[in-house]
Amino acid sequence: MNRKYAIVSASVVGAGVLLALAAVMWGMNSQTNPLPAVTAQSVDPTTFDVVEIAGDENTAKVLKMLKAEEKAKKVKDATDVELNEKVAKASKSSVFVISDKEIDAKKDNKDFQKILKDILDKRGAIVAAGNNTSVLYEALANAEIIRGGSQPIDTPVAGFKFKEVTENGATIVGKSEYHLGSPEFGYDETTGAQQIAEWLAQ
Repeated sequence: MNRKYAIVSASVVGAGVLLALAAVMWGMNSQTNPLPAVTAQSVDPTTFDVVEIAGDENTAKVLKMLKAEEKAKKVKDATDVELNEKVAKASKSSVFVISDKEIDAKKDNKDFQKILKDILDKRGAIVAAGNNTSVLYEALANAEIIRGGSQPIDTPVAGFKFKEVTENGATIVGKSEYHLGSPEFGYDETTGAQQIAEWLAQ
């Protein structure tokens, strides 16, 4: 994240010293879009409707960052009938957190591919967690949501959603990706919580 600091200091009045210090900070997110000041702190992660699919220790970390350990709706796998009900009610505030192992197991399944399409069509977000998160993009390519080809590295957390932008009076639908951490060093949950909330709110 690039930051620029403007500092104003030092003015002497009579025998006293008046020190005025002002700082202005700008940030750029992973999609290189300018963010308003304190955006990260202003996003409340509890406002998202979280669904956990085939939960494991990796998806549990994402739920913790979203403060959704207790309130998240949990389904045992992608074939669970209850998942279809959750997808039918999906919206922009919906987040579907999926184990990378479950995605890998279902990536060629047509029903699973339709689930991915339906979530994204309703502007929900899909978040993969684990050591093989690039499989999410393989599954999206299989579902013809994105083009195949080279895939991102396996960051511990990876997300995908559609993002609507209004430009010159027209609404444009674009693709938005999210990546957190590195395979070697993992990620900081405190920083990650702010970043993923920012991305989901965009």
